Amino acid sequence: MSDFHSTGCIPFSLIFDNGGGVTLQTDTFAHHFEGRAQDAAACAVELMSGCDPSDWDGNEPEARITYGIECERNGGYHWVSDWDVLAVLESVPLDGRADWIENINGACERDFFVCLFELALPGATSDQQEGGAVQ
Repeated sequence: MSDFHSTGCIPFSLIFDNGGGVTLQTDTFAHHFEGRAQDAAACAVELMSGCDPSDWDGNEPEARITYGIECERNGGYHWVSDWDVLAVLESVPLDGRADWIENINGACERDFFVCLFELALPGATSDQQEGGAVQ
């Protein structure tokens, strides 16, 4: 379905917080997107395409989050890896996107995946993806 494995995906993590934000981080880049899931999705697509973030504007080293069991246990964060994102892109069929997205618990994470599907795997309109299209 997607060809991101063969394009040299730059490893990344997404950390969705319970305040409506998402932090995207690689080994050399970290940025917190507050209420801008579409921007995080666009950056994720660039990373999956092999784009090197070392010269990107907006690097915020202070936004970096170190994974620990408390991040997951406290309910405030949901950690998603590049492998998780790639697995979703490869396994969720076009006609199953809306149902899959509807089952996501956070608005920012729903918006992220709606945008990600539109950017990485075009083919469905926002009207077909009920439950969180970012305008």
